[in-house]
Amino acid sequence: MRHPNGHRALAVAAVAALMLSACGRSEPETLPAPQVPAGQPSESAVASSASSGTSAAPGTSPTARTESTAKPTVKPTAGKTTKPAAKKAVLPSDLVGAWRTVTASGSAFSYEFTADGKYLYNGIMQDGDLRYTLQEGGRASVAGDSITFKPQQTVMTRTENGVSTTSKPQRSAREAVFAVDGNSLTFTEADGSGSVYERG
Repeated sequence: MRHPNGHRALAVAAVAALMLSACGRSEPETLPAPQVPAGQPSESAVASSASSGTSAAPGTSPTARTESTAKPTVKPTAGKTTKPAAKKAVLPSDLVGAWRTVTASGSAFSYEFTADGKYLYNGIMQDGDLRYTLQEGGRASVAGDSITFKPQQTVMTRTENGVSTTSKPQRSAREAVFAVDGNSLTFTEADGSGSVYERG
């Protein structure tokens, strides 16, 4: 005795055979693979490039190409050296420099002049146990044989019996007549008193 499903399978097979004979073919037709246009990567190449993380431009191989980008060379700009402005000479060259004098009592005085008009004065006056020290700095200007001192900072120290006191008096401008003779500098004050200094 045959199983009912056996009859159903035979029926299906018979229907399939009739349909194939009606179409004039005995088995399903196998279609050819589509042609890939020239210059376009194949599906396998696209799949390969996609798996490797690279993309190929149309008409090129999917193989990644490394392009070197040339960086412009920056030439260092030579800096211009700015020379400091030369100081304008205010005092005559024969007056510029250091001058000193020492008295018989042991007092010592000195001047130092620079070409741009600065001066520094140091005075030490000794009288027994009493000693005065005066330091003064400022500007000097010359007109003919006359020199004008304009103090900007003055420090005076008085020492007696080992005890010193310091003050900063405000001294006003003063004038004197000067004369340079070789290594000798003479000042004549307004009251007629004079002093002679030696270069060095």
